[in-house]
Amino acid sequence: MRTRTGALLTAVLISAAAVLSAGCSPPGRYFNEVFDSLTITSDLQYGAATDENGRTERLLLDLYRPNDDTQARRPAIV
Repeated sequence: MRTRTGALLTAVLISAAAVLSAGCSPPGRYFNEVFDSLTITSDLQYGAATDENGRTERLLLDLYRPNDDTQARRPAIV
């Protein structure tokens, strides 16, 4: 079991090192700060779940969007 875990960890570390040393830098749009202001929309419901007492509770998120962005599609960080 330890050999398997060690081999897996080694493979992950080698893969991570390869990716980091590839020298590929992300495009400026998503690497550098581009926008000065943003709009925050709070408490958007994205789902519901049952809590430990059997009650349904709303799952909420806050959405942060840059102002004056002309891109129709952007990456999301959750």
